[in-house]
Amino acid sequence: MARKKKIKRKITDIEQILFDILKEEGIPYVREYRLGTYNVDAYIPSAKLSIQCDGPYFHSYCSKCTDYKKPNPRQKFRQQKDVACIAFHKHHEVSIMRFCGCELHNQKEEVREKILKGISETSNGNLVYRKRLLPELK
Repeated sequence: MARKKKIKRKITDIEQILFDILKEEGIPYVREYRLGTYNVDAYIPSAKLSIQCDGPYFHSYCSKCTDYKKPNPRQKFRQQKDVACIAFHKHHEVSIMRFCGCELHNQKEEVREKILKGISETSNGNLVYRKRLLPELK
């Protein structure tokens, strides 16, 4: 019987900000949770809420971000992958929230409020889907 290896990787600065927010609020979460074929940065089991941090070094697709780069061919693929990820979450009735690195660095209190609001909405039985901010591709 094969054992699954637990992936331990270094925490990025934006993930650390997210984890600090969750700890400060006393919200129990699981780091690097595997949900189907998707790895989410943080998963809150009590609210069935997964949270993703999108950093400029890997994603760099937030149209509001100062690190935003011009559209490239991989963006189309990322958009399709995001649609599939949201469909997977909807099918399994799990909410998903995505935050860009610029939001986590510059708007920490707004992120905290959005997370708390997302948890309260999921507690009421509503699903929350906060998509990545992407420019429209042609």
